[in-house]
Amino acid sequence: MIGFLAQNNYTIGVFFIAFLCSALLTPFSLYLGKKFKLIDYPSARKHHIKPIPRSGGLLLFPVIAIFSLFLMGTGNRELMGILLGGTVIWLTGILDDRFTFRAKYKFLGQFIGALILVLSGVLIKGINTPWGYVDLDGLRHILTILWIVGISNAINFIDGLDGLAGGVVIISSVAFVILAEGRGLTEVSLLSLVIAGAVSGFLLFNFPRAKIILGDSGSLTLGYLLGALSVWGALKRTTISVLVVYAIVLAIPLFDILYAIIRRKINGVPISQPDKGHIHHRLLDLGLTPTQTVVILYCISIALAVIAVYIGGRQFG
Repeated sequence: MIGFLAQNNYTIGVFFIAFLCSALLTPFSLYLGKKFKLIDYPSARKHHIKPIPRSGGLLLFPVIAIFSLFLMGTGNRELMGILLGGTVIWLTGILDDRFTFRAKYKFLGQFIGALILVLSGVLIKGINTPWGYVDLDGLRHILTILWIVGISNAINFIDGLDGLAGGVVIISSVAFVILAEGRGLTEVSLLSLVIAGAVSGFLLFNFPRAKIILGDSGSLTLGYLLGALSVWGALKRTTISVLVVYAIVLAIPLFDILYAIIRRKINGVPISQPDKGHIHHRLLDLGLTPTQTVVILYCISIALAVIAVYIGGRQFG
């Protein structure tokens, strides 16, 4: 199937099928969110004025997983590790959306999901320096887990305005497709393409004003998938130098989470405690509307993606 798709250039077809499946199933996610009370209520730090289902991730990850397995089969150990780990994080997010877990239980679910990933062989293996290649050896597992958990929460943190996290994920996924294609990594490219298509279908219902939002089952899982894709894409060269290119694509959510950690540490509050200091809140404080803020952050994300693709082309070419 992979060879067939690659040989016949069915990129648009793969994207469209993922888009269509997601667009058709998202209204059902909305229905399930209302039925099982997966509801996000208005508060001082949120911008919706009435309760809204936070069940967008309920069927989004299954669409991505099932379609990816259809395209690539079950024989790829790395893909299976990514999807099994993603399932753990997806279930953790669903339970949190319904029962509002304490932070330590959410982190436990993320840790288990990331652990499954690294045990499948998707690891940050080493780093190139001016003095030669350094094998990370015993640090491989912990560094990869920290990276995956960090990206998962980075996407979760920026999911504060309608369409923001979804749009950033789409832009990042498209950049990953181009980077992977440039290096002949068909599996990485296909999974990135499926994610881009599926999230685009969801965005029809999530762009301002949203009828449904991702919830933790969506934002945490999509963040995990982007983190896993970046490591999988870097894996073939076994070096952090490749991972840096993927980090440029994800610069906005990475900056936002690092800024949040520093800000909350200085203020003496738990890292998991929500606040109104995120990058989108700062832009809103300048007088921008939510839609203007989202569009500006889209444009910055696109610019960063273009830079990353350019650097990646020079580095990998």
